[in-house]
Amino acid sequence: MKTKITKLIQFAVVLFFTLSNSTAFSQVIQSEGFNSAIFLPTGWSAAPVGSSTNSWTRSTAGTFPTCAPHSGAGMARYNSRVSTAGSMQTIATPAFDNSQLGANVSHISLWIFRNDTLPAAYDTLNVMVNTTADTTGAITIGTIARSRQLAIPDTQATNGWYQYIFTIPSTFNTATNYLLFRGVTQSGGNTGYRIFIDDIAWETYPALCSGTPTAGTITAGTSLICGGSGSTNLILNGATTGFAGINYQWQSASVSGGPYTNFGTSVMVINSGTLTSTTYFRCKVTCTASNDSVFTPEITVRVNPNAAPVVNVTPASATYCTNSGVTPMLIASGAATYTWAPAQGLSSTTTDTVFASPTNSTTYLVTGYDTFGCFDTATVRVSVQGTPTVTATPTNVTSCLGDSISLSAASTGIGGGGTTVNYLWSPGGLTGATVKVPVDSSITYYVTGTTNLGCSGPQSTDTVVITALSIPNAGTISAADTVLCGGAVTTQLQLLNATSGSTISYSWEFSSSATGPWTVDTTGVTSITTDTLTARTYYRCVVTCGGSSSSTTPVISINLNPNLAPVVTVSPNANHCAGSTPVILVAGGATSYSWSPATGLSSTTNDTVYASPTASTTYIVTGYDSFGCRDTASVRVSNRQIPNVTVNTLAATICEGDSITLTANASVLPPNTTVTYTWMPGALTGATITVAPIVPVDYIVTGVTNFGCTADISVDTAMISVNQLTHSSFTYTQTLGSFTFTSTSSNAISYMWHFSPNDSSTSANPTFVYPMDGMYPVILIATGLCNSDTIIDTLNVIFDGINQLDGTEFSMSPNPAKDFIKVDLKLKADRVEVVDVQGRVVVAKKVENVASSNVTFDVRELTNGIYFIRVINGSTTRTNKFIKE
Repeated sequence: MKTKITKLIQFAVVLFFTLSNSTAFSQVIQSEGFNSAIFLPTGWSAAPVGSSTNSWTRSTAGTFPTCAPHSGAGMARYNSRVSTAGSMQTIATPAFDNSQLGANVSHISLWIFRNDTLPAAYDTLNVMVNTTADTTGAITIGTIARSRQLAIPDTQATNGWYQYIFTIPSTFNTATNYLLFRGVTQSGGNTGYRIFIDDIAWETYPALCSGTPTAGTITAGTSLICGGSGSTNLILNGATTGFAGINYQWQSASVSGGPYTNFGTSVMVINSGTLTSTTYFRCKVTCTASNDSVFTPEITVRVNPNAAPVVNVTPASATYCTNSGVTPMLIASGAATYTWAPAQGLSSTTTDTVFASPTNSTTYLVTGYDTFGCFDTATVRVSVQGTPTVTATPTNVTSCLGDSISLSAASTGIGGGGTTVNYLWSPGGLTGATVKVPVDSSITYYVTGTTNLGCSGPQSTDTVVITALSIPNAGTISAADTVLCGGAVTTQLQLLNATSGSTISYSWEFSSSATGPWTVDTTGVTSITTDTLTARTYYRCVVTCGGSSSSTTPVISINLNPNLAPVVTVSPNANHCAGSTPVILVAGGATSYSWSPATGLSSTTNDTVYASPTASTTYIVTGYDSFGCRDTASVRVSNRQIPNVTVNTLAATICEGDSITLTANASVLPPNTTVTYTWMPGALTGATITVAPIVPVDYIVTGVTNFGCTADISVDTAMISVNQLTHSSFTYTQTLGSFTFTSTSSNAISYMWHFSPNDSSTSANPTFVYPMDGMYPVILIATGLCNSDTIIDTLNVIFDGINQLDGTEFSMSPNPAKDFIKVDLKLKADRVEVVDVQGRVVVAKKVENVASSNVTFDVRELTNGIYFIRVINGSTTRTNKFIKE
């Protein structure tokens, strides 16, 4: 058995001289021999996928050319036969690390089979390298022709395997690199051959390992070997890899825990060799750079001296007929327990006997185990086929005694895939989809269908009832016209509901009298066209069964009218607006009328009808004169849609002086339908209008189609509210230095008063006290929904006309006053008062009316602010201001 160790040794021998001068302390040789049945190998990729005639696959034996693998069980094959010239597919190795390449040189070695085909068949293999697993930007480092007669890169004398070594450019010294092998079909048609390659090996220079590696775990191809001896593959999973200096030492022992014996190194997949007793395995993973090692958990491979069971399934194959009510039974034998797969369609997956009803044809695998766990497998194919539903025609037939008729059968529900149905008729045992039977008596025939896989069920049988007549049914005659207008003309006569069959004969007869005598006109047909008639003529048909018994139809009369048929008119072609007033249609030119279809009409017999169809309809009116002659006319009533009109703004508010755009839109209408919009008030037209109302207005839009259709749903309203502009104004009243302001602004919702740089108010009617006489500006900013307006006024503040005395009549101290204030009078007075800014007397004292005196007031209880000292002498008042702090 070929192993990776073998490949490494082969590659090392080939490259010995090449590598002898290199620094290979971090070198790792990777290889692939395509021995695993899984293709592509783990980590490999392919692009494009390609087809079966120009793609890479795995092969164990080669044809075109004939060859065996270079070593081991498998090789890779590029199939270029029956391909288009230029077809190609590329396979790529797993990524490899060359980051520690340094001054070393990396090589790739492979074996390719070359033979003596004509140079014209020059299919080639390109060996490439890239930093990605595709050919974009890849560098070709070698090309080999499959034909040994072509010097690409050399010629060879004999057919066989040849090894080629190529150097990987030093620029590919990164941690991620790929080797690519591209097969190219050069000749095309059926002249191409196949390319076979094997035993690929390449050097990599990854980073050295460090620290303690990861041991991973071991899995075995089988953990139980039956029959006393055998081998299995051991696979190391999850261990540290991709680094230089990693070594794998495989060990085995006859008892759990050892002692262990070394038996293989350097590979992650190894064969156990022939085992004759239960054996224990583990793997030691070592980083040689750090000299740290770790062991995998131990696994056990048991050897059972007993042979594995031999499992059989009965029957070897089966058919499941769907809808038949019968499910195939599968019976496994030869083992103690069983598992079935897949589970789909099975009644059980763990019993020896199962019932299978898969939805598709399925191959079931049953695995049988003995009591030791040894097993064997067997397969059984359950083919799925539909159970036919058979229909026989005719279902019922009436024929004459002595006749013969054909019966046919057909099936449904059987699916495709080459399924056929065999038919058996009884009585008589006739076979085939179509049979011919004699009519000897009234009888019921049964036909049963069975597929080529034997599927048949209750629905696979149908019947044909044959009624044998000794006297035929003559039926009746239908005439295209029973009144012929305008002179000599012809008409067509049709026999209806008469007995048919190969022994039935038909004889058409005519006469000038309803009672005969009769003259034969035509025989053997069920419909005739009369000769040109010049007078009333009577017709009948004699139906004869088997040349013996017969029946005769009722007599039909064909009348003549020398007058021309009426010319019928109808008007108008009209449009009908769906759901609105009906359209009036008026017919003329005849005596009586018949309308069709009746859908949407108020009447079908009047000359004037009202039409309100739900869909566009062409009405045909047939008019008759008093002799029964007729003419037809048609009128088209086109059903038109009423527009459903909406406005983009149902309600909006604008400011005085602004404008707003209103847009009307109709529901989706049929092609060639347009809408005209009219707006009120103003009689504006168009889908979009721009308006600037100064008062609230409801704009009503009405849509009318080019066919005149409109209704309540064609009207919509936009309610526009208008907010008026704000205008600022105010009035005021004065008490001493205190002013009360009242806003008389219109359409205002907020206010901002400014009395000084530092004094303001947002009240609608504020009060403000000025500290002294003077000219003061007052600003009011009134704000509404649409705008702000500002008014500025100037106040002349005077305190009773005698404010701010010069001190020659009385004086105050201290000013400002905190606790007491002393008033020195220099004139006669009756009373002295302390007055607040609202003009209220807060404290007062009487004084003697002398030329000079003084008064002291306790002001500690007064709140801080401006006050006035008022000196009263008879009708004379003197006032001066002080500040309480």
